[in-house]
Amino acid sequence: MKYILKPKFKKSVLMETTWAHNDDKSKTATNSEYYRYEEFEVELAEGVDVEELKTWDEFDLDDTDTFVSYEWLDTSPVSGDVTYSEWEVSNGCSDEERELIEEGDIYELENWDTENSFTTIQCECDIEPVS
Repeated sequence: MKYILKPKFKKSVLMETTWAHNDDKSKTATNSEYYRYEEFEVELAEGVDVEELKTWDEFDLDDTDTFVSYEWLDTSPVSGDVTYSEWEVSNGCSDEERELIEEGDIYELENWDTENSFTTIQCECDIEPVS
């Protein structure tokens, strides 16, 4: 069954993405972005108790034991609003790479790809069935 997860507090959704250089694995960068006013449509894994979920104060949306899938909804007035963004860059990167990455321009660098990404809600959520 599908449900809508609505975080009860602002600035509680974290999306963390790790990037790696395709040829030099010592070069990595991790971007942590916090969002506010977000909602998600989730499909629960078999056997997950909705009443138990209502007691949680953190949700790892990429946890396949809990969620079969999730979709970031564009339903709030400012969905996608990044309130804080931070980059952590490995020591193997050149000064030029570090500067571009820290300015959010990692897409301009050649041979860099997303290696891993996860989304976490770091607060209690209202949980409503999809009608």
